Amino acid sequence: MVAERYRIELQSNIDTNWSAWLGDFELSHTSAGNTILIGDVADQAALHGLLAKIRDLGLPILLVTRLDPAEDNQSHMKENRMSKANITFKKTNQNSDNRKM
Repeated sequence: MVAERYRIELQSNIDTNWSAWLGDFELSHTSAGNTILIGDVADQAALHGLLAKIRDLGLPILLVTRLDPAEDNQSHMKENRMSKANITFKKTNQNSDNRKM
């Protein structure tokens, strides 16, 4: 069986030193303070084991995505930073509109 590549977004900013403990996943951070993990998982049992480790750390999981093997990892990290900035901007505008009423 071929390993699958996953992208996991956590609602927390964890240090890159955790990479080895989390199965040598690549770690990056968003401007919103979230952590993106990208890496290979051997099978579903390994995925559940990784998610259990994250749960045991008390880190909220925002998103788990299986990646297309043909896609570039860096594009996912760049897209995430851009989309998080847009989401943050929209939420800020919604809050300011509510205060005016």
